[in-house]
Amino acid sequence: MEMIRVPNWSSKLVAFAEVQRKKNFEWGETDCGSLIRKGLKLVFGKPILDVDEYSNEREAEKVMKKLGDASSFFESQGAVNELLSRASGGDVVVRPGVDDGLPRLGLFLYPDALLTSDPEYGPHVIKAYELKRQALLYKFV
Repeated sequence: MEMIRVPNWSSKLVAFAEVQRKKNFEWGETDCGSLIRKGLKLVFGKPILDVDEYSNEREAEKVMKKLGDASSFFESQGAVNELLSRASGGDVVVRPGVDDGLPRLGLFLYPDALLTSDPEYGPHVIKAYELKRQALLYKFV
């Protein structure tokens, strides 16, 4: 099934990122998974990811374990794994977790910048060149 992006999705996504960057980190609201779900909904005009809601780290861990590995999950939701060099706005990136084993997610705003979030820095934008080689890219096409 072809995924159709809504008109002006790019400007909506950038405006969304600007608002989120001013917020503090909160599980279920501004964590990386929640930002991805909300951002993709703006891009496609409807919920794309079938994920249970959560409001704290323990619940988030349970949800992530239920979903399985990130690659299988995103592919089950209709995304296609692509080369990182083919990134564009609205694409999702999965990075390995740091200490807790949870993956770190990001949503590309442009080919060279993505929105992500973590407990230390909250919602923030990173440049694509900061991604490590282990990062995986998923496109909803």
